[in-house]
Amino acid sequence: MTADRREVASARLRARRNFANQVVAYLGVNVALLVVWLLGGGGFYWPVFVMLGWGAALAAQAWSRFGATPITEGDVEREVDEDTRHVA
Repeated sequence: MTADRREVASARLRARRNFANQVVAYLGVNVALLVVWLLGGGGFYWPVFVMLGWGAALAAQAWSRFGATPITEGDVEREVDEDTRHVA
């Protein structure tokens, strides 16, 4: 395995671990907010703003890390061909 491939693999592993840490932080903070809300007597469910905002950011990060497919050379060539067809 070349040094470049090792660096890419290492970067992927760091990204996965970083994401896992962020999920744990998200769960911990939101559980704490829920407890504060409950101890405060309930009422208007204000923790939802943190849960939805942070959750959306976390979902976007998950999509970029795990869901989105990488751009291949074939993808680029197809896009260039499509662009060339529209110009001609």
